[in-house]
Amino acid sequence: MKRNKYGYLGLILACIAVVQYNYHLNEYVLLLLVVVSIALLWEFLDQKNLNVHRRENIELQEEIKSTAKDAHLKNKQLLTVVTSIPFPMLLVDQFGNIVMHNNVSELCEDGPVGEHMTYMSNAYLHPVREFIKDAFILEKPMDKIIDINGVEYQSISVPVTAKKKYSGCLVLFQDISKTLEGEKMQKRFIADASHELKTPIAVIKGMVEILNREDFDDEETRREFMDQIEQEINRLDILVKDLLQLSRLSLSTVYRNCEALAEKGLLFRSTTMSDGLTRYEYAHDTPVHYAICLSCHRVFPVDVDLEKGYKEHMDSEYGFEVAEPKVEIYGYCKDCRASGKAREHKGKIEL
Repeated sequence: MKRNKYGYLGLILACIAVVQYNYHLNEYVLLLLVVVSIALLWEFLDQKNLNVHRRENIELQEEIKSTAKDAHLKNKQLLTVVTSIPFPMLLVDQFGNIVMHNNVSELCEDGPVGEHMTYMSNAYLHPVREFIKDAFILEKPMDKIIDINGVEYQSISVPVTAKKKYSGCLVLFQDISKTLEGEKMQKRFIADASHELKTPIAVIKGMVEILNREDFDDEETRREFMDQIEQEINRLDILVKDLLQLSRLSLSTVYRNCEALAEKGLLFRSTTMSDGLTRYEYAHDTPVHYAICLSCHRVFPVDVDLEKGYKEHMDSEYGFEVAEPKVEIYGYCKDCRASGKAREHKGKIEL
């Protein structure tokens, strides 16, 4: 800009010099002409600079408006994405303020969720509040399973950084109770399947040992053993085919189908006190009772006749209205008794 001023000034002085050379003006007139020319030049350049600044300010204001509009739109889109996430999550900034959250009502105490919450002061339940506090203070990734009103949640904290500086953390809570239930069902299924496979194998092994004795020559018994071995082999074949069929189905698919059938009344849903697992059986008109082995933990449905009038007795004696009668009998199954596992388990209990 200074170069432009000096250029204009030089041009004016050159013009004045040409006029003076041609017309031989009076020195006062010449001085007045120089002053007026410089003043006009100065005013022109100031006005030009003012117009440039105004145009730059207008462009800057438009850019700020456009940036603010884009930021508002992105923030709205982010809020839409966050609120659509099916599990609770929240964002804590670098000052410990909870600036964003979604479906957190299930993690809160009774009452509305506050607008202005921090990692120290919020409406969340105690285990949730403690996890948020640890996640913000420790400034490191965390993964922990916490119990919230009897429901297992996997709590995950992810630090948020900007230019290699800690800027807060993102905290997520995912209900994994059904997943854990599925894992328990899977372990129980594997244990039951192993037990079912061991029984025919043990029978076949015992019969083969008897048949291989040098002094064994009972032809009738041999035929009975061979028939029994064939039956056990057929039983094993059916078990293996069932296992292969089940392996092709995902556990979640089986669980959803069982839940749907239970809702329609085609299956009966029950839970035993021994392991807390949910079991599905064909719907019965009469209550289903269970015998539970303390050694192998297998559960057997059994027929148990309750005394007549027990509902009236419970009502008159204890004021208790019976809705779903269920009997659980704990002991040892015949396989564990035969193999000696029942005796070993009793010895451990006595110790």
